[in-house]
Amino acid sequence: PRNKTRNWQLLSHRIGHSINKYNPTGMLLKDPVDNWFLEGFSSYIEVVATHEVGIVTDQSYWNTLYDKYLRVLRNSPEDNFALADEPDARGDATEFLHYTKGPLVVKLLEIWVERKSGRSLVGFMKEMWAKYGRYQEPFPLREELETYAGTSLDDFWYHFVDRPGHVVP
Repeated sequence: PRNKTRNWQLLSHRIGHSINKYNPTGMLLKDPVDNWFLEGFSSYIEVVATHEVGIVTDQSYWNTLYDKYLRVLRNSPEDNFALADEPDARGDATEFLHYTKGPLVVKLLEIWVERKSGRSLVGFMKEMWAKYGRYQEPFPLREELETYAGTSLDDFWYHFVDRPGHVVP
C-alpha cells in the first residue's frame, strides 16, 4: 500500500509482544485478569512508537480507535466485556477488547500514571522488562504499577478494567 503507516504500526505491535508476551523474551503475567494488557499494550505502542520515531506527525490514530469503539458500543453493546473478563470473550468481542478497547484503556492508564506520579508507562515497561523479561518470574502488573506510580490505582482498575464500563477520555 502507498500509506505504509499501518505496516509500521503492526511491526511496532510485534516488537511490543516481544517485550510483554513472546517466548523467550517476554513476560508471564501473574494474574489472568491482567491478560487484556498484553494486547492492549502492544496495540498502544503501535501509536506511540510510530509517532515517537517520526513515521506519523501526530497521534490522531487514537481518534480512529475511539470512533471504532463508539461504533461497536452502538452496534454490538454485548461485546463490551470488562477487560478483566477478556479470557471469557469470543469472536468479535475478543477482537474489540484486544485492538480497540484495550489500547484506549492503556492510553488512559498512561495519562493516569503520568498525572499521579509524573512517570511514564513506557518507563514502567522498561523497568518491568528488566525485572521480569525473559520469563524470569511471573509479573504482578497491578502491584508493580502501583509501586512504580507511588499511589493506589484502585479507582482506575474499578472504572476501566474490572467492570464493563465505558471508556471516557
